[in-house]
Amino acid sequence: MKTISRYCGAFALLGCLALLGTDTVQASHWRGGYITYTPTGTPGQVEITAVWYSRRSYYGSPVVGSTFFDATLFLGDGTNAGSEWTVTAINATDDWLVAQKVVVKTYADPNAVYNVSYGTCCRLGGIGNRSSGSFDISARVIPSDPTAQTSSGPFVGVPRSTNTMYTIPVVPQDGDSYRCRFATTSEAGGGTGAPNMTLNANTCTITWNNQALPADFYTEQFIIEELDGQGNVKTTVPVDILFQIGAVNSVDNPPVCTIAPGTPQGGGVTEVPAVVGVPLAFTVTGTDPDQNQTITVSNTQLPAGATQSPDPASGPSPGPVVATVNYTPGSTGTFLATFSVSSGQLSTLCTARIVVVPASTPCTDPSTAPSYAGGYVLSPAGNRAFVKVMVPQGGLLFEFYNMTNLVVG
Repeated sequence: MKTISRYCGAFALLGCLALLGTDTVQASHWRGGYITYTPTGTPGQVEITAVWYSRRSYYGSPVVGSTFFDATLFLGDGTNAGSEWTVTAINATDDWLVAQKVVVKTYADPNAVYNVSYGTCCRLGGIGNRSSGSFDISARVIPSDPTAQTSSGPFVGVPRSTNTMYTIPVVPQDGDSYRCRFATTSEAGGGTGAPNMTLNANTCTITWNNQALPADFYTEQFIIEELDGQGNVKTTVPVDILFQIGAVNSVDNPPVCTIAPGTPQGGGVTEVPAVVGVPLAFTVTGTDPDQNQTITVSNTQLPAGATQSPDPASGPSPGPVVATVNYTPGSTGTFLATFSVSSGQLSTLCTARIVVVPASTPCTDPSTAPSYAGGYVLSPAGNRAFVKVMVPQGGLLFEFYNMTNLVVG
């Protein structure tokens, strides 16, 4: 494993100060990130996932599996998880990396509030807002309460328009409602947010009038709030996103990212069904109608154990450029896999929301059928069969489907 440190030892302090004086732009590197968590089932215990997007060249030429030291992850109870991050994805062409810290933490009080955070300096330099500024990212954690899951990427390339739209992926882990808002200045670590941007709190959809803005990167942080039955905030998930606007006279079209098989949910999210212990494969396809572009398909987030091949996938426009994702789920639940399709100037994110249900067999008596609403089970032949659960006034009606034929249940 390759470990890279950006810290200066005391013996090299003068040399580091000299470098800082001549290369302040090089010190700017952070592109964005987020923090989520999931209860493990053990009282007070959660698995925390902190995600970090950065300029890759800042750390040299790290590869997947490399580690580096940067901001400390604070766990909200006076302890921390250290400052070592593990690289999980890279893109040498666009000069970015994705890194994570995954921590299993047991808190003393399952129902207390803990603020899990990381932050330091500096954001990317020379961008449209918050250039080279400090950043902070903080999640409100209640160990006994599952929070919403989200995902993002190293940057989101968007077209120039008076109403550019982008939806933040949000996947609730329970039946609670949620809403989105802009982070405050202090929550984001300082600086001014992206201009002319509005946010629909209920759908988490951004509308951005960027028509008159200079071609550049712009950064914005959003807070996903999970609410109780009275509308009070319980938990929060922060996600800091870097947007890129194309040139003023550009006719560049954003690339298209498609996940199959699956059911589109809107906002770039596709629901992909899966079964515990059964190998799953789906494709991520990138296309771009513009000529003389290089399309790159990269992952920015994968469930543990999932792989993409090739990684990254690249080829000339208009494509298609296809990558295959393989994953054998080890447990039930909802897991996110996020992908970036880049043309070098613009990029599009798409997310697979993988819904994993237990292995089972179709029923012979509807009264004994498993009540998986929209889940998948196995037929006796081992083929996946869709379980559609309907509840008419007379009772339960179970219908079993595979991809093309009805399987009697």
